[in-house]
This record gives sequence, C-alpha cells and structure tokens, in this order.
Amino acid sequence: MGHGAQDRDTPSVTARGNRGEAIREIRYCRHPETPGLDTRITRQQFDALGHPVHSIDPRLATRQQTDPSVKANLILHPAFTGAVIASQSVDAGHVLTLNDSAGRPLLRLGATGVTRRWHYEAAPQAGRLLQVAEQLPAAPPQITERLVWAANDPAAKARNLAGQLSRHYDTAGRQLIDSLGLTGATLSATRQLLEDGDSADWQGADEAAWAGLLAPDVFTSSCTVDATGVPLTQVDAQGHAQRQRYDIAGQMAGTLLTPKGMSEQPILTSLSYSAAGQKLREAHANGVVTHFTYEPRTQRLLRLKTEHSTKATVLQDLHYAFDPVGNVLRVSNAAEARRFARNRVIEAVSTYTYDTLYQLITATGREMAGSARHNPQRPADLPVAADDGSYANYTRRYTYDRGGNLLSTVHTSDVAEHDFTLNMTVSSHSNRAVPDTLTADPVLVDGFFDAAGNQLQLQPGQTLAWTAREQLLRVTPVSRDAVGLDDQESYRYGGDGLRIVKASSQEAKAATHHRRVLYLPGLEIRTLHQDDVPKEALQVVTIGQAGRAQVRMLHWDSGLPDGIANDGLRYSYDNLIGSGCLELDDKGLVISQEEYYPYGGTAVWSARSEVEADYKTVRYSGKERDATGLYYYGYRYYQPMGRWLSADPAGTIDGLNLYAMVKNNPTTLSDSAGLQATKEQYTREYYALKESSFMINETRDQVLDFLNDKSSSIAFGTAYTIFVELLAAAYGSLAAIPAGIAGGVAGPPGAVIASTVVSTLVKDKVKGKLTAYPPAPKANMAERMEHNLFTTKERATHKAKHYFEPEYLLKKAGDKGANWLMNTGLTAAGAATSSYSVPFAGIIDTVRAAINAKKITKEAVVDAALEDIEKIEAMIEALNVSLEEAFAQSIALQKNELGTWTKARGNLSNKRVEWGLKRDGMNLSKGDIWLKYSNHVKHYAITKKHLGDFKFALHEFTYFRNRQAAA
Repeated sequence: MGHGAQDRDTPSVTARGNRGEAIREIRYCRHPETPGLDTRITRQQFDALGHPVHSIDPRLATRQQTDPSVKANLILHPAFTGAVIASQSVDAGHVLTLNDSAGRPLLRLGATGVTRRWHYEAAPQAGRLLQVAEQLPAAPPQITERLVWAANDPAAKARNLAGQLSRHYDTAGRQLIDSLGLTGATLSATRQLLEDGDSADWQGADEAAWAGLLAPDVFTSSCTVDATGVPLTQVDAQGHAQRQRYDIAGQMAGTLLTPKGMSEQPILTSLSYSAAGQKLREAHANGVVTHFTYEPRTQRLLRLKTEHSTKATVLQDLHYAFDPVGNVLRVSNAAEARRFARNRVIEAVSTYTYDTLYQLITATGREMAGSARHNPQRPADLPVAADDGSYANYTRRYTYDRGGNLLSTVHTSDVAEHDFTLNMTVSSHSNRAVPDTLTADPVLVDGFFDAAGNQLQLQPGQTLAWTAREQLLRVTPVSRDAVGLDDQESYRYGGDGLRIVKASSQEAKAATHHRRVLYLPGLEIRTLHQDDVPKEALQVVTIGQAGRAQVRMLHWDSGLPDGIANDGLRYSYDNLIGSGCLELDDKGLVISQEEYYPYGGTAVWSARSEVEADYKTVRYSGKERDATGLYYYGYRYYQPMGRWLSADPAGTIDGLNLYAMVKNNPTTLSDSAGLQATKEQYTREYYALKESSFMINETRDQVLDFLNDKSSSIAFGTAYTIFVELLAAAYGSLAAIPAGIAGGVAGPPGAVIASTVVSTLVKDKVKGKLTAYPPAPKANMAERMEHNLFTTKERATHKAKHYFEPEYLLKKAGDKGANWLMNTGLTAAGAATSSYSVPFAGIIDTVRAAINAKKITKEAVVDAALEDIEKIEAMIEALNVSLEEAFAQSIALQKNELGTWTKARGNLSNKRVEWGLKRDGMNLSKGDIWLKYSNHVKHYAITKKHLGDFKFALHEFTYFRNRQAAA
C-alpha cells in the first residue's frame, strides 16, 4: 500500500442543519492491513421543534436500500415538551411511556408487554410516589413497590426523617431508613428480604400484612459522616467496623478495620498525591507499596509498580505506552521473568493495534498453553512458579461489521492445536447477535432474544429467564431430563436495580449443592448447603476505601477449609482498567495471579493452592464472575466475547449499538456499571487542540461584530443572553420535577435536595450547549483552553467549588426570594402561581453587563484580544510539542514491534517515512498511528491559521482606526 493512501485524512465530520442539529455524522474507517477507506454515515432526523425522531447506523442504512423491512435503529415520538412518549428500537424493542401533567412517570408499556403504573399522593399533599404496580400479559397486576413516608412528628424529626422516605417495600423485601444526617446521608438502614422463591406483591393497605411476608432475618447497617456528608465510619450488618482517615485537603489518607470482637487494624496506611491530585504512592498494612508514575503533560499513567516496602521483591511492575489519542499500545510487566519454550521467547508483554475508529483489531500476549480454547471457566490451577513450558504466545484478531458488532475472534498460538475461531451471527435487522453454535442464519438470530432484546440462550441447552423489569432472573447451565435436577443460578434485585441475592444449585455425586450469596453494604454473606445440611457459612467483609487494592476479609462462622486461616485478608491489585491481576495475603505473599484476554476470559492463572484460589471473586474489570461464566457489572451481565447479554438500559448513551462492549476498545476504556464506557484514559490534549479552532472562530466573530457595530452587538448580546437564561430556567424547572420524585424514592438526599441539584445542573448544561454571546466580547480563549485540559475530577471539583462560593449562593438565594415574592403577589391577585423559576439574578447581571459594555472602548477590546491570542498561541505551541513527542514515541514503539523500517531524521511533521520489509519478505502494514498523526497535523494547522486570521483582522482594524484619527 502506498504511503499516501495510508496517511489519507480520516476526520470525524458532523453535518448540521440550519438549526444546529446534527443530521449526519460521518466517520472514515480504515484497517491497517487493507487499503480501502470505508465511509460510514449515521443519519438522524429531527422534528419541527428540534427533537430527535429518527436515527440509523451505516449498516442498517445500507441494508434498508435493498430490504424495506429493515427499520431504523431508533425511532422516537416526542411530546411537545420533548419528553419521549414512544420509542421503537431494533435492539431494545418498542416502549410506550406516559407522564402526568406534572411531568411525572405515570404509565409504561414495555416491549415484553409488561405494564407498569406509578401512583402518587393526591393534592393538596406533596405528590410523592406511593406505589408501583406491574402487570404481565394475561396476569393480574402486582404491587411491586410501596413507599411509606415519615410523618412530621417529634420522633421523625429527632431522626431527621420528617417528610422523608422511611420504609420502602421493593422487589427484594423491605428497606427501613432508620435515620438521616443533616446532609441527607443515610446513617442507619435495615434490610429484610422476602423468602427465597417468593415474588413481591404488596397488596392491600395493611402494612402488618406486608411485614408478614418477610423472612425473619434482619440486617442493619450504619455509618457516620462529617459535616459535608463524607463517610467516616461504617458498621456492617454483622458488626464489623471500618474507619476512614482524610488529610487536610479532604483526600483519603488511610483506612482501618475492626472485625467484630477484635481490635482495630490498619488496611491502607498512607497515600501521597501530586499537585494535580494524582496518587503517587500508596502503602498497605501487608507491607506492600504501590508507586504511580505519570506522563508530565498528559497525566497518563505510565508505570504502576507494586513491591514490598523493603524493596526486596517487586511483585508487579506494569509499564504502559499510549498513542497520542490515549489508546493503550503496549503493556509490559517487568516483574515477570522472560521464559523460553518451543524455541520461542515468552514475555509478559501485550501489544494492541486499532483501526481508525479506535476499535481493537489485534492483540498479542501470553497465555497458558492449555487454555486457548474459548471457555467461560478459568483454566486449571498452576503453581505460582510454573515451568516455562506451561506458557505460550498468542495473537487474537478481531473483525467488526459496519454497525460495530464483533463478528469474529481468530486465536492463534504457539501451540497450533489450540488455535480456534469464534464467529458471531448478527441479526439482519438489528444488532442482536449470538455465537454461530446457536445459529448461522442471521434471519433466525432475533428468535434467540425476547422483544426487549434480552438474550434467551447462552449456548445450546443453556437457557436464560428474565424478570418483568428486564433483569436476569435465572440461568440454567445444565438441563437434565429428570424434573428438578437442572443446574441453576438465580438472582434477586432491590428497588435500585442492583443485585442483592445470588442462589445456585448443582447436582454432583448424588447430592445437590446449594450456594447462596447475600450482598449488603460492606458485607457478603455466603453459605453452602449439601442437600439440607449446612456445610459452610462465610462472611466476606469488603473494604470500601482501600486505595488501588480491593481488600476483603474472610471470616468463617463454620466450615473453615483446610489450609486457610480464618479472618485472613486478601488484597487484590488491579491494572489500568480495574482487572484484579495480583492477589496478596496480609503478609504480602502471593495468593494468585491472573492475566486476561482483552475482551475478558482468563489467559494466565496461577495460585499457591487450589483451595485459596476458589475464593477469588474479583476478576476481569474488577467484577465478579458467576459460575455461568458471566461477569456481573451492576445493571447488566457481560459475556466475555465482546457483547452484553441485554440492550443498554441507558439507551443510546454509548451509540446506536446497544450491545457493543466499551465501543470495541476494551484495552483503553472500561465500564463501571454496565451503562457507559469511561473515557478518562483518553488524552485531553488531542481534543483540546481539535476543539480550539471552533472556540477561536466564535471569539473572533463576537469581537469583530463589536468592533464593526458596537450598539447592535450589545443589543443582540443582551437579548440573546436573557433568552438563554429564561430557556435554561424553564428546562431546569422541568428537570426538577422528576428529580424530586427520584430523590424522594431514594430517601437521601431527599426530594428537595435532588430537585435543586438536578435543576441547577440542567440549567448549566443548557447554557453550555448554547453558544455564549455576551453583550461585550470576552477575550478568555486561554482560560477556556485551560478548562478543556482539566481532568474529569478537576472539572467536578472546580464546579463544586463554584456552587459553594458566597457570591453564587447569594445569587441563588436572591432568585429564590424573588420568585417567592412573585408567587405571593400572584396568589394575592387571584392568579395561578408559576411553577417555573425566573432567573432574576442572571437577567440583572446581563443588564449590568450591557451597561458596562457601553463603557468599554473598541481599543480596549482589541488590546485584550491580542493579549489573549498571545497566551493561547503559547499554549497551542506547548500542546503541539507534547503531541509531537508522544507521536514520536509511538512510532518508535511500532518500529520495535511491527518490523524493520527507517525514517528520515528531523522534525516528524516535515519528513516522509519510508517503510521497509519484514523479515519474512511480506510488506509491513503500517498501523493507523499515521492516520491519527495526520489528524493532529491538520488540527494544529487549522488552529494556527484561524489565530493568524484573527490577529490580522485586529491589526487591520487598528491600522484603519489610526488612519481615520490622523485624518
């Protein structure tokens, strides 16, 4: 392939309509090993009010041209307010949602035919949620949730519960809120469950009858918080206490554990931070220290070193290399020795390559020689010091369709008999897909899902069942002819949608083994019965704040296995995406080590004993792997073949494909709850430079408008800013209604706090989405660029500080008072009060700004703009130097990994790179690093041009202004 074709530009392009809506999103996909460029267009339509109504991805749009039965990925039917009444998704099915006149959810008809109804207090009460009823097709309705609110009596006030949720009967049982803190934090809560096998149906009005349905066991958890609501201590349902320490800046400084009946012991002993708030050093009580090293400019994690405090033994030493966009290119563990087997060198090194959409296409690494074949279960245990012949090198190649579905995984290994290919069959009408062991016919794929997009089979004979709320209810890994002898694993969820009980049964050696896990705050209670005989009762204390490590204490009430000490601590140390790789005991000795394939599944596994290995639960991405081989993420289950088991409950937040795992980039991105990929690892510098040209043009237009016609510019800016304030206030008021309901349902922080916070956030979000056009132009490009370079944590901290500044609080208080006076006047006049908050402070500020703008001279604006240009020019040059260095490092890395090639000396942007040949004589396919570099060069050039045009326009204005003055 020619050099020019490889370096051809592949920008992401958004085409907007005349109202600013994104009607086309164009992306260019090129695979490093193929010359073709695939143009992928996502099409969207909007109604007359600007609400999205129709979205279709490139794959289905192409199929639709020849098959009219193919529908768009998502069709929405919005109400006048913008609230979606009906949605039709090819992945998640058809859903009808109706709200009442106050904007609260009233009725939902799901894709599977389940009807859900919400019932609220009647006027003149506060309109709080009282119950939720659900009805399956051809079945009587069930009341699945009841909410009981505390009265305004002295007893409730003493516990800060007046008007707050005090008892919540949900799908798992009953949650009692015993007391709240002043900030709304729950200080004490009690959980009781329904009997196993019973479903929630809180019929009638007799609360005593509801309580009679509960199992007798009671679990009470409590905590204390400081004045700002930050947790200080926690006592779990079995009496184990945790305590957190913080430094003067409010950052975590240590964690201590007091097991029930024992003395307090440290867990996390010390932490140190950089000026940017990044962790530099972390020490645990097992004598192990972790050091963090970051790239100075991008703050990317470069090295993660875990060693004994005496530095006698390095346990883990992970080195990361990134491309300039932030994709992980290479991970090596310098703590692992180089091995030799089958005339090959085997190192603890993984490498990754991507296409131009940043989808992972190739991964290399090491594995256990006998574990290559795709299997949801982990391979057999190896001792920690295994012989070299136990390991092998592997390569995995991934292919995707134009909708982002992973089509095939081709696995090749040093041990040829372990090579295999895993193929997926994707539906011809949706993004639903199953392994080809279930079907190879795309037309039949949708039959393996219910109407809501929940998968019904894992493999032939392995069935799945779902609840009315589209949560996984039961998995049957093994079906037997005899009635009642199937192996099963079932689950129960609380009102928050998170799993609270897992129960399984397996037939083995003429006996049935029953395992049960109860998940409580800071505690897991695990039991094992053989038939009806108790065999094991285990409490797992989960330390919530332990730094990088996930720390657990295992306490057996009965059934302590041989070879394990009771009340032992297990420290699980993770990698960049949170996978539990290294497990140590309380003396810093290795219990187990595990390495993973990019999309999950165990590649390398070693443990010092099989008994201890059985109690490891923190696995890939830091999640628990069930006996079914599925990973539980919180709101969804993940199957380690690059796909979720169900459609995304958060909708299209991660794109139109509701099943793709972290945008097909599992080596760089992670997902904490099964809802959205985390992008924190992506560099901020690349996108800050990319977005700077838009910011410069926006500022230039406002400055030049002011210089050309000062009066008109001030008038337009004043009117426009007031309009934005009113629009944001209207949206904020609408958002406050459902937020208040949600806050009331959840208890803390309560309806009032929830509605206020969400209203403020929505107002700020609306203002952020609309282009600012103040009465007088602001020369603050450098300040905005600096903000774009903030980390997510820094932005959140900055915003939080802003919300608590005295000036801001006074403005909010003024708005509240003014709105109260306005509604009082309306009531006195016999008129209806307004449910919307008028932004008096914002309007007054705008008027003041307009008055001040009239006093600003054009010369002052020019001087301020030129000064700002000088600052942002320096920032852009620094960014360019940083990115050039990052690209040079990435290219040097590719040289070492991909083959032999040479490049001309000098600045990278001015020289061509000449490719040589690999040792086997085949042409070396260049990675897409050059495509990214081409984008960077383009963004840098455009930004420099726009700055130059802006500066020229200012100097031109000054020149003619001076000539007029001289004349």
